[in-house]
Amino acid sequence: MNVTETSRRQVLDEVGYLVWKNLLDPDQDLLPLFEEYDQLIDDVSARMEADGVVSDCYPDLPLGRRVIRLAVESRGQVFAHTDICLPGARTTPETPIHLGPAVFGLLANEKLLDAVETFVGPEILVHPVQHARMKPPQHLVPEDLYFNTMISRTVWHQDQSVVHEAGDETDILTVWIPLTEATLETGCLLVVPGSHRGELILHCLDTPETKGLHIPEERVPPGAVPLEMEPGDVLFMHRRTVHSSLPNLSDELRWSFDLRYSPVGAPTGRDWAPSFVARSQADPDSVVVDPLIWRDMWLETRERISREPPVSFRWDPDDLRCA
Repeated sequence: MNVTETSRRQVLDEVGYLVWKNLLDPDQDLLPLFEEYDQLIDDVSARMEADGVVSDCYPDLPLGRRVIRLAVESRGQVFAHTDICLPGARTTPETPIHLGPAVFGLLANEKLLDAVETFVGPEILVHPVQHARMKPPQHLVPEDLYFNTMISRTVWHQDQSVVHEAGDETDILTVWIPLTEATLETGCLLVVPGSHRGELILHCLDTPETKGLHIPEERVPPGAVPLEMEPGDVLFMHRRTVHSSLPNLSDELRWSFDLRYSPVGAPTGRDWAPSFVARSQADPDSVVVDPLIWRDMWLETRERISREPPVSFRWDPDDLRCA
């Protein structure tokens, strides 16, 4: 669909999300991530084999199949090493985090930033909420890991729920990027059009059916639609758009990145975690272009919050009505 910059903003404002088809080139923009993660899995699997966590590194398998085998044998331990964010108050000095130059290259990708500028303006901050999600086939996920949204299906939620109230008025833009096909079978996203126009829905911690922070099914607005996407497509979403994902019912790995961007100078709602300026007309010298600087920001944060854990939950658990 050929749409103007103004009409794209209107779609996001009116519907709460926009799929921008073929924004990225799979070979030019995404292939470096496959190469970087291939090396990461080499290193991680070798350590896990030496520690007796897995019996084999499976070096002859392609990346996706290899990750699946390692995930099953390690009961999901491999995924502790593939994410690009820290777990807040649960962080220790040894908590793994992947901070490679290809990931930084995606965060600061010029085509991606051009698109982000359409929605948040020319002063662009890379927001510290960011994840890499590698989801194996659901039938291979142990039942006790069904509720781990980094591995299994993502429960209903709004992204605004994971930042503090200080960031509630900030135009935090969710950017979701599939590296593999996101289909009904592999577990594409479900979104509720127009749900961003309401208030932040009270999320629950645990119910008999679902664990972790989520919106119970009875509070989910009607009208959810699936978003099937190809590598190169990018989803832009409002911070209050209600969404989830389907389970991965295929035999392949489903891999995606979800990133956040916001205007420079606006509160992130996650002040314990590092953000950086990716684009600025007002202060070009503030732009971070060195992936090592970004890496060091997170490593310094890991050391600091392992000593002084942050308060990372916006609601008092006792106030959550999760009957």
